[in-house]
Amino acid sequence: MGSFDEQALRDFTAQLPDIPVALIAYDVPTTERLGGLAGWVDSVSPDFRRLQPEGAARVFEAGMGV
Repeated sequence: MGSFDEQALRDFTAQLPDIPVALIAYDVPTTERLGGLAGWVDSVSPDFRRLQPEGAARVFEAGMGV
């Protein structure tokens, strides 16, 4: 399940914790924000035109996929 709405993803995960969720975003979130997402978001889906190798590496380092 993917959404731009972080609260909707939180609500969804509370109801169905075994279903993977993806945060859809314009840019890769900051390293600090990725740390807060890492416990419950499975992947981050930024705009592919803005995704850079460094951003993808930050997501992977936080334990999530792109």
